[in-house]
Amino acid sequence: MEENNTVDIEQLEYQVSLRDALVELSENESFKLLIEEGYIQNLKNNIPSNFVVGSDKDKERMIGKITSIGFLERYFGEVMYNGNWAEQSLRTANAAPIHGEYPEESDED
Repeated sequence: MEENNTVDIEQLEYQVSLRDALVELSENESFKLLIEEGYIQNLKNNIPSNFVVGSDKDKERMIGKITSIGFLERYFGEVMYNGNWAEQSLRTANAAPIHGEYPEESDED
């Protein structure tokens, strides 16, 4: 049973580290320029014109790009949610007694 708890704690810590990496990445100016502004925002701003003027093959490519952005944004959202949940779970686990052991009460009153 203790091995499962260790694995669970390691998985929770991993989720928190993913979230922290995403936060750090999203604060990086190069990431903002290249991915958020250069790719995602540019594509979103050009969706209508590409659909009106493009061929069927161009439209299929655009749908693929839109889908990929949706998956990427969804993944980022899941990483944030899971990391926040994992962090809260770790805090709760650290505050809970382990195997029925409770901190000793002091007699200082």
